[in-house]
Amino acid sequence: MMQLNRQIINLLGVVVVAAILAAGILLGAMPLYFESRATQAQADEVARASEMQEVQVQALRRDAERIDEIEADLAALRAQIPADPRLDDVFALVNRAAQSAGVTISSAMASDPEPWTKRTAPGADPAAPAAPAAPDQPAGAADASGEAAPVDPAAGATAPEGADAAAIPPAAAQTAPETQVPVSIVVVAGDTASAARFAEALGDGPRLLGITHANMTSATDGYTLTLDALAFVRTEQ
Repeated sequence: MMQLNRQIINLLGVVVVAAILAAGILLGAMPLYFESRATQAQADEVARASEMQEVQVQALRRDAERIDEIEADLAALRAQIPADPRLDDVFALVNRAAQSAGVTISSAMASDPEPWTKRTAPGADPAAPAAPAAPDQPAGAADASGEAAPVDPAAGATAPEGADAAAIPPAAAQTAPETQVPVSIVVVAGDTASAARFAEALGDGPRLLGITHANMTSATDGYTLTLDALAFVRTEQ
């Protein structure tokens, strides 16, 4: 009987020791294991972030190698849509177009800048000049018998008259940085071919000028072409 009791006590001692060892593993080793797993996950995340940053660095290095090309493209875009109205550029473009087409400028005036509005009319493209048509039809002008008259950049600014409201449908005006400057141009020409050349020459740039309405009427010395256009401005923020 005493031998049996001694065996039971030894067995209980082994069970207690095993329980203590198991508790030690659960309370000590397992937290360390989970902590190591979390540390490994963080290390993997840092490695992935480093790889992404390396890709970005490589892209920046490639861009740095072609920085001259990028700056040239940016300068061309700024010439098309500058950060301020620069009406001298607009009037210079009108003068060059008139001289190349052989038409005479009667007037060229600009209004105050206004909020840019999205054009939603079918086929409307602010960057594409309107093609002149025959007399008594929208758009058109003619060959000038004289040289193009110079335009005074400081000419008084008045709102264009006779603009076709349907050409610029109502739209929610956007606030800065985009604005637009209405420009009204009147030229005298001798035939519709010269009118077409003048309208096309307005798209030669570098300043971006979008024609919104064109009208041509007969005159004693040829044809009178009236164009309403928009010059675009985007402030840099």
